[in-house]
Amino acid sequence: MMLIKNYFIYFFFIFLFNYTLYSQVTITSNNLKVDNNLVSNNTIAFNSNLSVNISIDIKMETTDGSTNTTFGNLFLYYKTNTDDTPTQIAIQSITFVNNYPKTNYINNTFFTSIKLFKNDFLSNGGTLYAEYKTNDKKVYKSQVINITGGGHTTMPPPPNNQSKQIFSNLIGNDQIIASGEIPKPFSYYTPFYRNSDNLPGRRGSASSGSSSANIYLTIFKWQIKTRSTNWTDIPGATSAGYSPNKAIYENTSYRRIAFYEGGQYDFSNNIFIIINDQSFQNTICCNQIITSSSSGKEEIAGNTPNLNNFTYRWQSCSDPSNIIQNWAEMPFANDKNFPPSYIQPSTGRGNETEAYRRLIKQNGNVISISNTVSITYSIPNTSTGPTRNDGTTPTRTSKSTTNNDFKTNPFISTNNLSDTTIIKENLDAQNIENKTNQESLKINNNISLYPNPITNYFNIEGAVNINDIAIYDFFGKKINIVKQQKSTNLIEINTTDLQSGIFILKIDNTTFSKTLIKN
Repeated sequence: MMLIKNYFIYFFFIFLFNYTLYSQVTITSNNLKVDNNLVSNNTIAFNSNLSVNISIDIKMETTDGSTNTTFGNLFLYYKTNTDDTPTQIAIQSITFVNNYPKTNYINNTFFTSIKLFKNDFLSNGGTLYAEYKTNDKKVYKSQVINITGGGHTTMPPPPNNQSKQIFSNLIGNDQIIASGEIPKPFSYYTPFYRNSDNLPGRRGSASSGSSSANIYLTIFKWQIKTRSTNWTDIPGATSAGYSPNKAIYENTSYRRIAFYEGGQYDFSNNIFIIINDQSFQNTICCNQIITSSSSGKEEIAGNTPNLNNFTYRWQSCSDPSNIIQNWAEMPFANDKNFPPSYIQPSTGRGNETEAYRRLIKQNGNVISISNTVSITYSIPNTSTGPTRNDGTTPTRTSKSTTNNDFKTNPFISTNNLSDTTIIKENLDAQNIENKTNQESLKINNNISLYPNPITNYFNIEGAVNINDIAIYDFFGKKINIVKQQKSTNLIEINTTDLQSGIFILKIDNTTFSKTLIKN
């Protein structure tokens, strides 16, 4: 009996080993060329060059012919140094073919015209590698290719260095201009922090409160970045606002650093000045109006640009009507089209508009911004607009700034592309008329959540029971979080242990549901 049991265990492990081996994908890189010269030492060297062009052949092989393994995406990444987070520079949809008469499946993908810039890497070395992600989310990596001769000797500063939460450190807006044109002056908010606020985190939308508690920042530095240069200070640009005074001939990014309390600082959002390139198109479609929770949501579809070696990145904006639009990149949204499952209202209040757009990147740099698509969530009602319990119409206000801390210019970016609107009607949708739902909507309108996107912490402000707060991942699994009651109407949520991604925050006994983006 013992012998039979031992044989059973032996054959079980043999089966498990063979199954695991059967399911593996081997991925190797071949024929690496730098500036059209074949490289034999598996190293990309800048030497005295400011940039190099590389090409590489990625070969993959597996004995598993299932669609979960033979369909997926192949990515090309680089790291500025071994400890850096990877930057995606290319992507290719993959289908394996049967290597008849052998019982294996192969794929050969050739990446060409990949341009790397010296100033994107540290002098002590970076890396490049390929990564294959299957349909069932398994990941396989190639060997690492070393990159030497970068232009930086030290690591750049961390994203933010602050002990207080900074509000309204926002600049705008992106512009698409002709080569040789001078950009219009930038709009901006004056950033501030609350004198009594010691919560860690990043900039967000300020909630209501006494303006006398706001401490406005007065020390600034503006920086510029191009495709061939890293972030560098702009001489003399030390005011809250900035107006470029020279013609732009290549895609360029700007940002502002706000300083306070002994050298602590906070980075603004980045704004992009894009040179209009008529050789390819980057368009998405279409606007949608969602009239009830049961209305179907359509995929936001985009064209395929006539380009080589590029990647997509989708962004969302929860307040597109603001003069300064705060666009946030959406983790994992890097396909040609934007899936309907990602389309979620920002606050769950029922009457709001969320905007989406698609970036095209080459070597991690933005080269194109699509037109904007708007998703409007409109709750059916017998009146002409949303109403309170007393029948009056509420006025939507922004809590992010006051009239005293916003500066703008007459320039408003426009897009000549026409959008088609898809109206989603549901004739059977029930009007929200009963008292329970009205009270729930009233609660939602009194809840503020900031900042979003989030890093390590975010705050919920309003009359909320801390035990009713729950966070779910995008598959509906409830996530364990650390909650702390900071004051009567202020709850702090610690998200340090959450991986980057998209999550849903819900508050029990209300209709409140909000999409969270964790950077």
